[in-house]
Parts: sequence; structure tokens; C-alpha cells
Amino acid sequence: MKTILSTILIITCFFGFSQDRKNKKNEIIDLELNKKFDSLNKLFVQTKDSLDLFKKEDKNKSKETKKETITTDFNLDYTLIGDQKWCATNIGDANSILKNWIVANKFYRCTSEQEWIDKVNSNTPAFYVLKNELINVGYFFNIEGLKKIQNNPPTGWRIANHHDFEEMIAYVNNLKIKNTTALQLILSNYSNPFEKNTTKLHPLTWSGLPTYNIYNLSLYPVSYFSGFESLLSYNNLLNLFSRYDEETNKIYFTEISSMNKTSVVERKLGTEAYDYGFLVRLIKK
Repeated sequence: MKTILSTILIITCFFGFSQDRKNKKNEIIDLELNKKFDSLNKLFVQTKDSLDLFKKEDKNKSKETKKETITTDFNLDYTLIGDQKWCATNIGDANSILKNWIVANKFYRCTSEQEWIDKVNSNTPAFYVLKNELINVGYFFNIEGLKKIQNNPPTGWRIANHHDFEEMIAYVNNLKIKNTTALQLILSNYSNPFEKNTTKLHPLTWSGLPTYNIYNLSLYPVSYFSGFESLLSYNNLLNLFSRYDEETNKIYFTEISSMNKTSVVERKLGTEAYDYGFLVRLIKK
């Protein structure tokens, strides 16, 4: 009997010890698992925080990129002539992108003779829009406005100079279209289909020069704005600002004339032109 009881006691102790060892082993495993879960949880939290930060930075970056695109991306309508990309209109001629650029860069819009004189005298970049025109040929910029555009043009563009026009004319001349000149092919005539008196020439018509405007460049015979006594002269000349030379204080402009049907001329003016206004045409850099 004692032997049986001893055996039972030994077996019980063994199983108890085994269970205890098993429990301790499970506790160790649980502890290890908890440590691993804690590590994974920390890793998850760190990863989530990193992802959140990345998303935030990426979102901010997207905003910055979008903002930059709005202010610097000038997808202007242009016409391709040879290798040149010409803006299809003068600055201010029905082009909302450039009008927004003018506003953003704080060019003053003059609405009277006195405002124009004041802005010229105060060296304020300004422009004037001719009234009572059947079409808008663009903004006439004062000398300070011209210098500002020359030094900081819309991104990707620059002011078209005399050599650009020479290159354009040379390319169009090489088309060798029978019985036409380069100027006839590129210049524009204004025609109003609702005008009853068709025999009367509109001021924006090139007298004696049939034109075809094959590139839709809107090049009308408009001279520079030379003051309020004589707002504008329609004398079959087109004058477009080319460049300002700071060393000589000269204003250079490209002149296109119906009298000279095969080429363009560069002319210059001095201090007498400081209260004049000039049209500006852009070309892709």
C-alpha cells in the first residue's frame, strides 16, 4: 500500500513539475511573442508616421508644384515658321494668359492722358489700350514697361527682335509662292463682313498690298503710340518693339512697311520717344 501511494505521489509530482515547466515555457514564449508584437507595433507606428509624413510632404510638394505651374507655365498660342515659334498675338491682344501675367507683375493700366504722363514721369511700368478700335491690337507699353518685359519676360519666351523677323522673312521668301512676297504672305488685313461700304478701306488695311496671313500672326499696320494729340498713325507701317539699349538710351524697333515688300528694317529712337508706347511680340526661346 505504501508503495502504491509513493508511486502515485511521484507520478503526481512529475506531472506537476512537467506542467510547471510547460507553464514557464509558455510564459517565456508569450513574453517573447509580446516583445515581438511590441517591436512590430512600434515598427508599424514608425512606418505609419513615416508614411503620413511622406504623404504630407508629397502633398505639400504637389501644392508647390501646382503653384509654380500656375505662375510660370505659359502655354501660349503660337505659330511655327521654320524653326521659330511665334506667339500668335501681341501682348494684350485677346490673350488671357498674358493679361494675367501683366496683372501679376503690376503693370499699371493707364486710362487717360494724365495717367500716362504721370507714369512716364515717375518711371512706372505702364501700358495704354486704345479705345474705339474695332479690334484690339495689343497693349502699348511705356519705356519702363518695355524694359521690364525685356529683363523679365514670361518664362520660356522673349521679345522678338529684328533678327528674328529677318529669319522669318528669309524662310517665307524661300517658299517661293508665285506672284507673292513674304510680307504679303504673313501680314494681316482687317475686314469687316458687316461693313456696308466695302470700297472704303479700314485703317487696319494695308493699302495697295493684298495680304494672305497664312500663319495667322495678326500683323496689322499699326505704328507706335506717340501721344494723345495724335494717338496713332495708320500709315501702312507696323512698328514692334525690339530692344532697349541701356548704354546709348536708345529704343530699337522693327518696322514693316508695305513700301518695302521683301524685307524689314530696324530703326531707333532716343529721348524723344520716352513718352511713346510700343507694341510687343514674343517668340519662344
